[in-house]
Amino acid sequence: MCLEKPIIARDLPIIKKYVNHGVNGLLFPKENIKALTQITLQVVSKGKLSSLATNIASTREDTAKNMMALDSIEGYASLIENILHLPSEVASPREISEIPSDIKTKWQWHLFEAIDDREYVNRTLRIHHLLDKVEGQRNRAPRAISEIPTNDSFIYDLWEEEKRDQIMKTRRAREDDEVRDKTEQPRGTWEEVYKNAKKADRNKNDFHERDDGELERTGQPFQQKPLNLHFSRNSLDAPDSKTVFPPL
Repeated sequence: MCLEKPIIARDLPIIKKYVNHGVNGLLFPKENIKALTQITLQVVSKGKLSSLATNIASTREDTAKNMMALDSIEGYASLIENILHLPSEVASPREISEIPSDIKTKWQWHLFEAIDDREYVNRTLRIHHLLDKVEGQRNRAPRAISEIPTNDSFIYDLWEEEKRDQIMKTRRAREDDEVRDKTEQPRGTWEEVYKNAKKADRNKNDFHERDDGELERTGQPFQQKPLNLHFSRNSLDAPDSKTVFPPL
């Protein structure tokens, strides 16, 4: 129907619901070949569509639009009825079947066409305004570029100054990181500090023992300080309190 072509179909109930014989289509009874032949002769005349077929095809576009609108609205209304639960104090809407058929099948399309035309005009005006704005910016762009000074030495000085600033920032950040690493050392708990101190003493003793062993291995024995003990003749029997033992 939307292509404005004449329709010839069987008179099935689903087709008769939307197609009226002789108005927006042609219907023939089931298994009636003579009726189909007669309808075909009415549609075609001298190898072309007859005036009857042309009139039927011209009215079918509105019928197709009404059919699509009717199906869309009825389907949407059925969906709302199934998912929308109104409270008891709200009046229930009318059933879809109660809507008059002439209201469902005849739409005031000229009202929608007026809205569509106005929106089309507004959209066209917006597009032209946008194109004019872009064209104006494009025309001003070469002039703005030409106004920029072309002094290469000035640009080079700016670049060198920026590079020096970046180097100084990098060096300052590195120095700050080094100071932070030296000052912000984790102290830990007293138990951890005690363990670390004991471990340091143990490592120190092990280091001295390794040094002594290395000296003995190379033929240089570790020289200990000799003990000079002075004993009196009487001290051999029983040492008294005056006996002095030199320190080691």
